[in-house]
Amino acid sequence: MTKENYTIREVAEILNISKQAVQQKLTKDFRKNYVTKKGNRLFISNAGLIMLRAQSTSNRQGLAENNKELVENRQAIDKYIEYESNGIDHRTVEFKTINDDSTTDKQSTSSSDNFLVDSEKEFLRDLVHKLQEEKSDLYKLLDQQQQLQLKTQNELEQLRNQQSIETSVEPSEVKKQPFWKRLFQKK
Repeated sequence: MTKENYTIREVAEILNISKQAVQQKLTKDFRKNYVTKKGNRLFISNAGLIMLRAQSTSNRQGLAENNKELVENRQAIDKYIEYESNGIDHRTVEFKTINDDSTTDKQSTSSSDNFLVDSEKEFLRDLVHKLQEEKSDLYKLLDQQQQLQLKTQNELEQLRNQQSIETSVEPSEVKKQPFWKRLFQKK
């Protein structure tokens, strides 16, 4: 028995995509034709589910073939992060595993290994590029901080010099006027 209407969560589970991906596919025209709203819930009709399934399969046609390679790529990235956090040199470990795989099943794994290595190289290049940009930004900030601190120290030294000059004036040089003269002084 098939249902007439499906919630966004049910559609996401059926199509193996996230709820956000389903919501992105719900355009104004699609909502007008295939979606009903009951309370706060959106319900997608069977025809709408068929349309979404057709959209997702056409979008995923190329991705479905490379799904295994993508999983292997993600596993390799996770291994790299694990090796990096443990202080292990990942180049020797990855090289050994790639050589072991290529000796056992050379033809079938060579394309996936090449894809894996290429995608890992691209990921690492992006990571290195981002780290270099961050490093240069930090150097700029450090330079600005040092310049600001030097400027502050110079201004503080100038203020101290001015205060020492003002306090160095002898009180004997200043003539004190009598109280009554200061009080009734002509201005």
